[in-house]
Amino acid sequence: MNRIYSEYNVSDLTLEEVHDLMQDEQAHYAADYGLEFKELTTLKISQN
Repeated sequence: MNRIYSEYNVSDLTLEEVHDLMQDEQAHYAADYGLEFKELTTLKISQN
């Protein structure tokens, strides 16, 4: 997730654009670990 902030100047983006970037990042993370996006979301919720 931290990669988003180093690659983009977040202050120049709208909240919607930041949200889209975060969704993309989660999708890549899920793909890397062979998880479906839904499973990843459930995993993140259960960790909190």
